[in-house]
Amino acid sequence: MQTIPRHRRPVQLKLFQGRPARPHWKTLPPEVRQAALPLLVRLLKEHRAGHPALAGREGCPMSEKITNHHLERKAILYVRQSSSYQVTHNEESRRLQYAMRERLCELGWQEIEVVDEDLGRSAAGAVKRDGFERMVADVCLGKIGAVAAQEVSRFARNSRDWQQLVEVCRLVDTLLIDQDVVYAPRLSNDRLLLGLKGSLNEYELDLLRQRSLEAR
Repeated sequence: MQTIPRHRRPVQLKLFQGRPARPHWKTLPPEVRQAALPLLVRLLKEHRAGHPALAGREGCPMSEKITNHHLERKAILYVRQSSSYQVTHNEESRRLQYAMRERLCELGWQEIEVVDEDLGRSAAGAVKRDGFERMVADVCLGKIGAVAAQEVSRFARNSRDWQQLVEVCRLVDTLLIDQDVVYAPRLSNDRLLLGLKGSLNEYELDLLRQRSLEAR
């Protein structure tokens, strides 16, 4: 009796697997974090130095990443201070944050909404922030062309909120803007740098907590 050879089934490659999980900053060994920190700082400095503002209409500084698609939607300026003590005693910081509105005007936005409900609320993740949640919801609806803050650490100091914001902005093509740089999360280099900034912000918060505990 002749044996019929069996044919192997073709292997179907899984092309659309989920993104591999990225290591959390807190789970990295201390020596790895210590070695990586200078590199992260250098990358951020090189990125900032390599993205000069381009001359726009009427002599206003205009980033090449900003298109009419972004300017047709409104921009959100997010203002936050971490505690009631800062709100009371650090008026200069708050003034500089509100002054970011002028930068958005220079970049070309006419409709700007200021979200400042989270004044006096920490961005470490333990406190509910109504302003941040409303901002993310509006971004999800595709209503927002850019979200801005004087420093990106104002948005979040924990990985969960930060990664949520960056990913949502990537999906709907919303820019992130601080006092120095315009970030386009759809660009891989900018997305990498935003991830590094988020890790540095969280690391800085952990360092401040550690120093406060040691000072007791």
